[in-house]
Amino acid sequence: MEKLVTDRPTDPSIEIGYRTDGKGNHFGAWSTGIKEQSMADELHLQNSDIRIDIKTDHGGPESKYPDKNEDVFLAVVDEEGFLLGVIDGAGGSKKGRKAACLASEALNHMYKRSPAADLKTIMQAADTHVGENAENGVATGVVIRAKKEQAGWDVQIGALGDCKVMTIRNGKKHPEGTTNLQNAAALQALLSKKLEGYYCDIAQNRIFGGFGLYTRQRLVEEPEILTLKAEAGDQFVAASDGFWDLVSEYEIEELSKQYRGKELQKQLYALAYRRNNSTGPFLIQHDATTTVTKEFTKMYPPEYAGRKLGDNITIAVVDLLAA
Repeated sequence: MEKLVTDRPTDPSIEIGYRTDGKGNHFGAWSTGIKEQSMADELHLQNSDIRIDIKTDHGGPESKYPDKNEDVFLAVVDEEGFLLGVIDGAGGSKKGRKAACLASEALNHMYKRSPAADLKTIMQAADTHVGENAENGVATGVVIRAKKEQAGWDVQIGALGDCKVMTIRNGKKHPEGTTNLQNAAALQALLSKKLEGYYCDIAQNRIFGGFGLYTRQRLVEEPEILTLKAEAGDQFVAASDGFWDLVSEYEIEELSKQYRGKELQKQLYALAYRRNNSTGPFLIQHDATTTVTKEFTKMYPPEYAGRKLGDNITIAVVDLLAA
């Protein structure tokens, strides 16, 4: 087989381990959680079976976090498959970054130590690790674990809190591979059947699940776990709430019809970043016929006047390549 013409996946600052095989495939582990702070980092790698593209950023000039990024990403790739995590430290818990780093550390350790363990066990171990060591810090997160089989991919997707994974198949959302947002705004929108109301509800900040949260709040007893048989051509969009608060599933579907992999990740990140730094109203296309107007200042009470209200943004796209 001809060697892949790809660059070294990333700079060493987020590299836990790295090697290539004789065919040019990249294997190793990368996480922004090994850095004290990661204002902006990227990972781009391609093997014969997968392409992974991730970007994390503190959010830009209108972010409420001008000098820190609470988000952490983790990617572990081996010959058997991969594990990918997007973890969002809860800023209101004061130790959000620490919680996110600890969650990433535990997920990486458990995946390598117990490759046969199911994803729920891995995530619950990470939850315990955060709860015992994060000084009351909390982190939400999503994790994708995939193993390559002859007939396709065996995939597990786990979610805690208001990060989310959306699976795209043939330009459409694949419900079996799409997690739910565990926050009060999503619940209220679901109960009222006015799903577009989610984007403009301050209750987005009230989460129901998270790493390190269960010792104080057991509204969600365990991670949401989805299991699916994935196919070549499927794509996974995994992101923190700083992305999902601003971009609809419909918009992702439409962009996925034009772009794949790295280009899709770039387009989605640019869209979220632009909206995150808006100082006026902007439109979100909820579906083919519904447009929602969002304006940060109208979501919050008067005492928030003059504050910057954008969030950290982390967006990952995993593309399962055709043979």
